[in-house]
Amino acid sequence: TDLPYSIVCCPKRHVLVNKIVTGGIIGVGLKFCHGCGKQLEVRSVRHSCKSCDYHLCNGCWNQRLLALQEPKAPRSSAEAPPAASPTPSHPTRRGPPPPPRGGRRRPTGPI
Repeated sequence: TDLPYSIVCCPKRHVLVNKIVTGGIIGVGLKFCHGCGKQLEVRSVRHSCKSCDYHLCNGCWNQRLLALQEPKAPRSSAEAPPAASPTPSHPTRRGPPPPPRGGRRRPTGPI
């Protein structure tokens, strides 16, 4: 089943859970935002997927949420993929015409 469009997920489509960043042990267990790469500050809100060890800071999470909620703009003709050309009902010939088949040739001049 598809998730609602306004839910921000990790790359494996797990829902991110809001948590508060804790201090942890000095230099151990520091968490970084997978969106901007910044270290998540203690007592700040983070959005995490425990199974993937994936984290977003509040700013990156808000940006993704807004992007999901924006209506998709129609593609311009410049961005649209080229339309497929219709398939001809008969094969097209390329190159010079084929030589005449055997038999008598018709005269081309006055008789």
